[in-house]
Amino acid sequence: MCGRLFRHAMPNGLLTRYRFSWGEAARHWHLQLSPVVEGSYRAVHGTLLQGSLPFSESLDTLLSQLPGFIYQLHYSVEGKWRYAYVGKRVVELFGVSVEEALADAQTLLNSIHPDDREAVFESSSESARTLMPWQQEFRIFHRSGKMLWIEAIDRPRREPDGSVLWTGYANDITQRKALETALKSSEQRFRQLVEQANDIIYTLSAEGTPYLCVA
Repeated sequence: MCGRLFRHAMPNGLLTRYRFSWGEAARHWHLQLSPVVEGSYRAVHGTLLQGSLPFSESLDTLLSQLPGFIYQLHYSVEGKWRYAYVGKRVVELFGVSVEEALADAQTLLNSIHPDDREAVFESSSESARTLMPWQQEFRIFHRSGKMLWIEAIDRPRREPDGSVLWTGYANDITQRKALETALKSSEQRFRQLVEQANDIIYTLSAEGTPYLCVA
């Protein structure tokens, strides 16, 4: 056995690698064989190396690290919506499994806030007609009932059968929206204070120089 391995390990004096699958079919391994020669002693040293993952599996792993999720949304010439691809983070963001979203796009689309639904679908129809990139900020409900603000950005492509396929990215911007609302409220309170004040209101720099003065 060792003699056969030695001959395989050193064809023309070169190191040999064997590629084989072990366990899950998607997992590939390399057996690296290198000869060991000391006088009349002959042996083969083997090293087991895990091969790189298939591209699709590596891509899914990469996409799962993004803060939002990647999707492909298809609109048929008959006017039907379906997801061609849904990133795994859809579960964390919306409480909907990948399988549910792929089986029925309305699982997600029906979760859009009623007050935002018309604007979302009208702008999508315009994007399908013009093939211009689409971007919207809208509210959507998590399966638990919690309301989220979502920013979605995608790019459409006309398919040979006349349908449209958008490839895009959706991100949770709920925290940003809350900060924007708080800032707007703060500005409004300050404006009311200034309008009702009878005294001079001013702001000083670190050096004590007034740079904002409202009478």
